[in-house]
Amino acid sequence: MKFSVIMPVYNVQEYLDRSIMSVLSQSLQDIELIIINDGSTDGSHSIIDYYLKKDIRIKYIQQDNKGVSE
Repeated sequence: MKFSVIMPVYNVQEYLDRSIMSVLSQSLQDIELIIINDGSTDGSHSIIDYYLKKDIRIKYIQQDNKGVSE
């Protein structure tokens, strides 16, 4: 059974590297990390792109800013 972790992202460049590493370094390896970037205007996309190339467990959704409810 694969577990999904959903990580909403909006202008969190300062914390994003540590957050992604925290999820990926868990002892449970059968996970899928779904990162949803809600139109960040900082460097969050670059950090996500870096991890996308390193780990196939990451799925990425980029969208225009829709706010918390989306």
